[in-house]
Amino acid sequence: MNNIWKTGPIALGLGWAEVLLGGWLIISPFVLGFADEKLGLLNNIISGIVLILLSLASSRNGLMRIFIILEAGWLYGSAFGWAARVSKEPYLWNGLIVAVLVIVACVASETPYPPGYRAKE
Repeated sequence: MNNIWKTGPIALGLGWAEVLLGGWLIISPFVLGFADEKLGLLNNIISGIVLILLSLASSRNGLMRIFIILEAGWLYGSAFGWAARVSKEPYLWNGLIVAVLVIVACVASETPYPPGYRAKE
């Protein structure tokens, strides 16, 4: 029986970029100087961990990419939603830039070709 919710193992592809972006989210509060803002610190660390886990899980099931896009949406929305409470401009720009890069990496890692496809010469 065919399970429509499992696409099967796929190459991680640009998922490594998503893993690196997740790592950046974890260390960015300390690098950019908003680690003293508890809300920004917790949001970035939890979002970074979730992004890494979703990126790795997407290599087992390609439909997990949907949740990566939702995570990027969360990053984008929380950058605007909590920017006033965090009161640090680097928090806003970091969230926006990482969200856009995650979406680009997620979309770019998809391919319309089946595994093992070779173009005819």
